[in-house]
Amino acid sequence: MKVRARMCIAPLAAAALLILAACGAPASTPTAAPATPPELTAAPTTSVESTPVVIPPQSVDDLARITASGMLSVGISADNPPYSFFNSEFKLDGFEPALINDLAGRIGVKTDLNDFAFDGLFAALQLGQVDAIIAAISVTPERQELADFSNVYYIGADGVLGPANAATINGVADLASKRIGAQTGSVYATYLKENLVDKGLSKLTDIFLFQDVNGGVRDLKDGKLDYFMLDRLPARNFAQAEGLKVVGENFNPQRFAVAVRRGSNLTAALNDALLKAQNDGTVTNLIQEYLKLSPNEIEPVPTPAPVPTLPPPPTSMPGPTPVPTPVPCVNSASFVEDLSFDDQNMTSPPVLQPGQAFTKGWRFRNSGNCDWAASFFLGFAFGNVPAAQMGGQPTPVGRVVAPGQTVDINVNLVAPNAPGTYQGFWQMNDANGVAFGERAWVGITVPAPAPPPAPPTSTPVPGISFTANPTSINQGQCTTFQWNVQGVNGVWFFPQGQPWQNFGVPGVSSQVQCPQQTTTYFLRVQFNDGSVQQPQITISVAPASNTGTVINAFTAYLESNGCVLLQWQITGGPVTRVALLRGSQPVWDGAPISGNFSDCQPGQGLVTYTLQAFGQNGQVTQATQTVQVGGPGFPTPIPGPTAQP
Repeated sequence: MKVRARMCIAPLAAAALLILAACGAPASTPTAAPATPPELTAAPTTSVESTPVVIPPQSVDDLARITASGMLSVGISADNPPYSFFNSEFKLDGFEPALINDLAGRIGVKTDLNDFAFDGLFAALQLGQVDAIIAAISVTPERQELADFSNVYYIGADGVLGPANAATINGVADLASKRIGAQTGSVYATYLKENLVDKGLSKLTDIFLFQDVNGGVRDLKDGKLDYFMLDRLPARNFAQAEGLKVVGENFNPQRFAVAVRRGSNLTAALNDALLKAQNDGTVTNLIQEYLKLSPNEIEPVPTPAPVPTLPPPPTSMPGPTPVPTPVPCVNSASFVEDLSFDDQNMTSPPVLQPGQAFTKGWRFRNSGNCDWAASFFLGFAFGNVPAAQMGGQPTPVGRVVAPGQTVDINVNLVAPNAPGTYQGFWQMNDANGVAFGERAWVGITVPAPAPPPAPPTSTPVPGISFTANPTSINQGQCTTFQWNVQGVNGVWFFPQGQPWQNFGVPGVSSQVQCPQQTTTYFLRVQFNDGSVQQPQITISVAPASNTGTVINAFTAYLESNGCVLLQWQITGGPVTRVALLRGSQPVWDGAPISGNFSDCQPGQGLVTYTLQAFGQNGQVTQATQTVQVGGPGFPTPIPGPTAQP
């Protein structure tokens, strides 16, 4: 059985959902499951009766209970880097887990960090499933109706950088259809997508995502961007140092604080610990480590910075120990155990072969206080890489599940083809696709296949020089072909399976090729007497170890003005560098992971573009596109070769 987060509860009502979505949402939110899941056969179910969950009294001595147990139960939402996430070692990490661990230590207790669907955090507090929640939660009056808040631990104010002569931006709508950059995984990347792309004001490729802010500022100065959105203080610093201009601020302000139950005496203890952590520099150090801000870039937080606390709601129960009171219908779910393919808390993921089909089973308990409908379903939330969904589809519960009962849910999956370790997170959803409850995951490892025996590298032909170096590469690497053929009628260089007529080349030349799998290349030579020789070279490609990087799209199109429009989108990672090359020459080294570029000096003839995404270990994921410049468009058949001298 896996050691997991123990409990998680869904929103109390539709109003609570609107409150959560209003501001301070995670920087990376899972894609919502469809409101009506596809018709699937319900998984076998097992039910066990237990006591339904009830709301604990609102005003309790939480601090004494927590101190006595030595454990502070904390709800987080681990799909929001750099605030909270599962790291490359599959352990909870981030600014907020590190901060709450420090605060708990100052109180004298340890933490039990539990991963929730973000929309269920406040209900979890009211149901007593956790003592506190910390998940980049902005303090709003509406949320203060649901919980008490600690002092603010971080202020996130945004700024939009533009050229020195740019006009002032009055709202996010002024950024529509502009080329605007942001740091990948930041709240600003999410904000731009939700307020521009999702509302149809901009295309996805208009949002340029960079691994670091410096790269975006550099490209803004070079004219490759119109604007760049980042934290306000860094924006002001860059404007002064780089000759840029802050054209707008405070479109998406954030005041983050820890939330606890209404009336809980835990607030004072957290505030005392937070004040000490601020005074001794711990908070600043954590911000530097995880949010990558220098001390002069951190928005100052008043010390203390109390958040007004509304009085606790009155209780009709007299006496020192109030009795739990009835509550409206609240959905909740808790993970019970793995039924198959247990990964031992990601310490020993089961090994599956590439493309192997398997069925993952989990047992969940309805830990809420109302029935689950048969139309409730388990859906994919997120994974360590995009391929971690492994083809899994929403799977309905299939029957009514009463509070306290358990249900077994099985999902059909397929192991990815690329070697690596995959971890996919799944969560319960109601009939409207609203996620709730504790998440569960599936973890597997796909081994790298044994390298195939090296094939013959070349078939020598007298009078033809045809070589490649190297002939054995890893996936993502490239090789260089060279040939020298003179006094012939025509020469073609082409990969196996392609029509040779479209690949005419000069008799003395070279090409760089980056095959993604073992591929044979041919040099077709037609002599003056009409005879043909066709030597071949096979490039052996070993699959690269998984970096999690996927080039989702890379297109090239010849525009009517003679420029080549290139568009791309890269997901997964981590990606340390992106390069866009024309032939072997870079046209944008340090490009964003999502964006577009117009190359208005491509030259003439056949032009090949390569998009390269570099991983932490030097591994490269890449894709190529070829354009015939001077023709009516792309793709254009390449004319046959001319006679060689």
